[in-house]
Amino acid sequence: MTDYEDEWMTHTISNFTWSEEAIRDWTLIWARLWKLGFDWQWKNGDRYVRLRGETFSAFQVHEDAERLDGAIPIPQIHLFDEIKELLLDRTDDDVTVDYAIRAINDWLKHHFGGDDTVLDMPFMAGEY
Repeated sequence: MTDYEDEWMTHTISNFTWSEEAIRDWTLIWARLWKLGFDWQWKNGDRYVRLRGETFSAFQVHEDAERLDGAIPIPQIHLFDEIKELLLDRTDDDVTVDYAIRAINDWLKHHFGGDDTVLDMPFMAGEY
């Protein structure tokens, strides 16, 4: 093995796939965020789900944002860190903010490869 091979590191990059369990767990987090005053600004291409009995039906916004009351947004994975930063920037002492941050960290650890932030991953932080 050469010195080059000793230092070579590989990183696996793939799109995150939302499982039924990940969606179900995310809906609880979204309910907390909603109570804290978060509002999703819908735009074409955003993905969302609606509960249909015991399962969810997934959709994509296409010129119909005004009809999305009660829809649950499905954010791209990189937005979780942005949401946590918005929570940390709050100046009130609402304990539900801490619970929401913890819930997001737990969600990421459970559903996104064990990290509590996507920015800790070397390929996201530019450390490659």
